[in-house]
Amino acid sequence: MNNEVTSHTIFVVDNSGSMRTMDVLNGNGKSRNLISRHDAVFDALLNSFFPSISSISLDNSNSNSNVYSLIMSNETSYIAFNRLNHKDALTQLQLIRIKSRPKSHGNYIPALDMLQSLLDEEDSTNSNTTNTTTSS
Repeated sequence: MNNEVTSHTIFVVDNSGSMRTMDVLNGNGKSRNLISRHDAVFDALLNSFFPSISSISLDNSNSNSNVYSLIMSNETSYIAFNRLNHKDALTQLQLIRIKSRPKSHGNYIPALDMLQSLLDEEDSTNSNTTNTTTSS
């Protein structure tokens, strides 16, 4: 079994108070009701992004080769999950959607710093993998 990661998708989600604003049309096609920006982001991830990724690969044996991370940002930022496989990331997104509540103001620099640290970590991991492979 190959545990090589082929892609790492990192989401940075604004969870500041402005995300409570209900100015997005419900995308279910059944209603013209407005939903919050918060709900719209999670709807897009849960109902569009992840299902489209699932349909790309019909071979579930490669499902762990793609990993996902989520950074949430409002007044403070935090890494909600890091390098989860498709199934676990989807489960965590569903829980976070229910539990997270937009609040406070947006302070995006810490979220971008966290994004940079995850990218640096990824570069380091890939360099070590490459170095190990080439030195063998």
